[in-house]
Amino acid sequence: MRKKYNTAHRRSFRRWVKQLFSSWMKRQNRNHLKEIFEKLQDIEGSIEIMAREIARQIKADK
Repeated sequence: MRKKYNTAHRRSFRRWVKQLFSSWMKRQNRNHLKEIFEKLQDIEGSIEIMAREIARQIKADK
């Protein structure tokens, strides 16, 4: 038997997380935010590299 999840609860949790993140961002100074965004961009680059490598491996297996 599958467990049914309340979608309204999930939406309210997502809204809560979004509000929490927004309030945290407002309290940060601009230099700190710049550092955070630079780190996020580095992570994004790493994810793209990993995705390309995984796609290459999948093509090689076919």
